Amino acid sequence: MLAALGVAASTLVVSRPVRDAIPDALRPSVFVILAIHLPNTLVGLDADRVRHRAVLAFDADEVEERSSFASVSEAPTDFQFFLHTAALKNGKPYAWS
Repeated sequence: MLAALGVAASTLVVSRPVRDAIPDALRPSVFVILAIHLPNTLVGLDADRVRHRAVLAFDADEVEERSSFASVSEAPTDFQFFLHTAALKNGKPYAWS
């Protein structure tokens, strides 16, 4: 659904009212930005929101959270483990990756 939203938003680039406002050379870039980055941003925001609610419901003693967008900015290696959230509850560690 989010991908469809991104593609629908990107079609605005070729619609008549917007087409005249965006130079021909920039239209492909704007299309890609809207079609790919918009859905990724929406998914990342939703994932952060859902994870944060789950962490609050978990009621841990200590919590350290990192945004989903931070994992996108880290280049993958042979073995990549990105810890989105770490929590400590009753002396027992928990991790979400």
